Amino acid sequence: MPCFVDGVWHHEGDTFPARDGCNKCTCGKGGVMSCTEIACATTTPSFEYKCQYGIKLLKEGESFIARNIQLCSNCTCQGDGRITCIEVPCPQNCIKDGREYYPGDVVKAADKCNECTCSNQGQWECTEKACVTDLPTSTVKDTGNPSAANSLHTTFRTVIMSSVLIVLSTLV
Repeated sequence: MPCFVDGVWHHEGDTFPARDGCNKCTCGKGGVMSCTEIACATTTPSFEYKCQYGIKLLKEGESFIARNIQLCSNCTCQGDGRITCIEVPCPQNCIKDGREYYPGDVVKAADKCNECTCSNQGQWECTEKACVTDLPTSTVKDTGNPSAANSLHTTFRTVIMSSVLIVLSTLV
């Protein structure tokens, strides 16, 4: 089970900076987060921060997703220090080759050229850019005799062309 911290999904075993900026946290089994508890140098928070959510300081207008079991909320810091939240659907995970991916995870598409990103709706959003799988090549055999016919062998290889971003869960 992943850890969802400050709007970001972390896989089990991932290490990331703690909210205090000086400690490190690790996403453990069952989505349980553990952090080092080294004493940090104290600093005075900037006056531009208006809200506090747990130990996270927020600027006016800054938003985050708060998740509690199956309930998710999109929360925003208001100028008067209040945090207002609107219930939203929880992000859905994506599946590729039997493995679960979380919203924001990026994988290579089957063509090994494009990338697919797991969306909050559990769908893969894939780029479909021009991919050069092989370049055209030619081989010329020179016999040294101008009257002799030179053999020219040309191999045309595949060039995949496209230019739009599409949503395909089957591409990966």
